[in-house]
Amino acid sequence: EKPERVQSEIDLNAARYLQAKLIELKPDRLDCVKPGTVERWANDFRLMREKDKRTPADVKKLIDSIFGGDSSDSAFWRLNIESAAKLRAKWDKLWIKFKDSGEIELSAEEREKRQDDIDRRLGLGKYRSQD
Repeated sequence: EKPERVQSEIDLNAARYLQAKLIELKPDRLDCVKPGTVERWANDFRLMREKDKRTPADVKKLIDSIFGGDSSDSAFWRLNIESAAKLRAKWDKLWIKFKDSGEIELSAEEREKRQDDIDRRLGLGKYRSQD
């Protein structure tokens, strides 16, 4: 039997936030309030943070774009993102779509930090031009 995993408050909060957005969209959703749902979703958010390197701020931005946007993309994805696992599975597609459409905006500091991280991972830091 697997030992019970203790979820972090950050991941539990993300799970509760997604749960609230889903219930707000469709108040009679019973699958969102089943015992263990928040804990399972918190594990998915933990994986997003630890394995996929998603920040809590980015998670909130993407959820807000899906559930708060007025575009046809938002409307489509609101109906298709029904769990944290689905959000994780579709993350790259959603992030690019909402970023390209302007529904997710990154500050100049965030863009630079992301580029620095990419450069560091690829070993390109010393080749980047100093504008």
